[in-house]
Amino acid sequence: MPGPKGRGGSAVVTPVVGVTCTFRQGDGHLLGAGYVSALEAAGAAPLLLPVAEPALLEAALGRLDGLVLSGGGDIDPAHFGQPPRAEVCFPNPRRDEAELRLARLALERGLPVLAICRGVQVLNVAAGGDLIQDIPLLVPGAVRHLFKPEESGGGHWVRIDPRSRLARLAGGERAWVNSFHHQAVDRPGRGLRAVAWAEDGVIEALEPEGEAPVMGVQWHPERMFERDPLAAGLFRALVEAASARAGRAGGLRPGGAGGRG
Repeated sequence: MPGPKGRGGSAVVTPVVGVTCTFRQGDGHLLGAGYVSALEAAGAAPLLLPVAEPALLEAALGRLDGLVLSGGGDIDPAHFGQPPRAEVCFPNPRRDEAELRLARLALERGLPVLAICRGVQVLNVAAGGDLIQDIPLLVPGAVRHLFKPEESGGGHWVRIDPRSRLARLAGGERAWVNSFHHQAVDRPGRGLRAVAWAEDGVIEALEPEGEAPVMGVQWHPERMFERDPLAAGLFRALVEAASARAGRAGGLRPGGAGGRG
C-alpha cells in the first residue's frame, strides 16, 4: 500500500525520532506515555533512547532524523559551574553526561530537536548557559511553577516574542501552559535566545538565533497535545523538520524499508 502523499504528490517520509528516557535503580528506564503518543500522532516513528554510554548514544544519533530531550530530575549544577543548593532534586550523573553529549552533537549536526522541561535546561547547559537552581528561592515574586500532575488545570500564562517561530505556532503572543518545574533557564547559552516568559520574567522557551530546527519549552506539551493546538503544533513542527531531513537522507518510508544502510 502506498504511503501518504506530500506536496507535489511525493510520498511523505516517516522520520525516526529518538526520545531520551530517565533511569531509576530498581525501576529501569522510564518514559511518560505521552511522548510516544504525541510523536505517533504527529507522524513519527518514536525510538526510545536509554541512559547508555555516550559513545553508544552517539552511534544511535546517526540513525535519527530528530530528537526529543524529555523531562526529569535536576541537572547537577557542576555542569554549569555552580555549587548545588539544597533544593536540587534527583541529579543523575549518567543521564546528565549522556544527554549533554546528545544535545551538543544534535546542535552541531543541525538535527531537529524538541527539548521539554528538563530537556530545555539540558539544551541550554549544553550550549554553555546556566540555570536558576530554585525559582521560589531565587526569583522574587515568582508565580507558582511547580504543580502536581494530578492538579487539573495547574499552570500559568506565558508571553511570547511576536517575531519567534513559537508565536507562529501559538497563533499569537500569549499561551496558557502547564507547569511542573522548580528550575529554569537563567542565562541562555551560545546561539540560543529566550522567546517566551512567565509573568514573573522566568524564561519559558528558547529558540536558536538562526534557522536551525530546534525548540525548547519549559512546559510539557506531551501532556496537552490532544486538546491544545500549540502543544500539538510543537510536535508537528519537529516531525515536519525531521521528515524533511529523512527525505534528504533517503530515510524510512511508509510501507518500505529505510535507506540508511
